[in-house]
Amino acid sequence: MNSTVRRNPARHMVATLLLALLGATLMASGTACAEDEETVRKEYVATLEANCKPHELAIERRVGGVRDDVKKGRLKIAGKKFGIAARIFGASVRGVVPVPRPPDDKATLKTWFKYLHQQEAYMREISHSLLQGRSIQGQRYIARFVHSGNLANRAVLGFGFKYCAFKFSRFN
Repeated sequence: MNSTVRRNPARHMVATLLLALLGATLMASGTACAEDEETVRKEYVATLEANCKPHELAIERRVGGVRDDVKKGRLKIAGKKFGIAARIFGASVRGVVPVPRPPDDKATLKTWFKYLHQQEAYMREISHSLLQGRSIQGQRYIARFVHSGNLANRAVLGFGFKYCAFKFSRFN
């Protein structure tokens, strides 16, 4: 059976034009959605940075020289400084956790907050270890603290955080 299908060229051209218009409309709406998502992310980052900046500056001011304190055996002083840093850092994290998150970034931010909570716990452990005079144990927790901070940074690399990003140099 050989059946021939007749095509109406005008109808075919109208269908092609409609599909092209539909595709262009979908692409334009996708671009608008992407721009909206980027705007939402930028606003989110700006809100978090406004919260993180005073806390991070306070950490730098209060914890300056802690690395030298550990190297020179002033463990109690270093332990107190890490305790102060843990309280300031914890306040910073508690300040940004309730901020509504961009819908497309919820999973990424959940991972980031997990690492931030780990960092706070490690700072408390560092403080406790150094106050007890256990420098080796404190050094182990410092390594974990730095590693967790690097993982946190990697999780939100595309966000462009400045003050909400982990920088161990703040602890010099």
